[in-house]
Amino acid sequence: MKCGNYSPALLWQNAIRDEMKGMVQQLERDPQIESILAARRKELGMTLETSRPLGDAFALHHGIELGRGRGLGI
Repeated sequence: MKCGNYSPALLWQNAIRDEMKGMVQQLERDPQIESILAARRKELGMTLETSRPLGDAFALHHGIELGRGRGLGI
């Protein structure tokens, strides 16, 4: 069953992506969480040499695009 032009799976994928994007952006604004996660970069699978803020690095590692453009790609 399709909802308009989109399948239910695509609608759920978009909703989950948007929720994860919001969570990543909140990480960037919370210095305490940033500090805790920075100590766990290796465990989270992120390289230590990255100069990106942790929220951006996490988003990039998990395929969440934070920039503006044609889409919000995962």
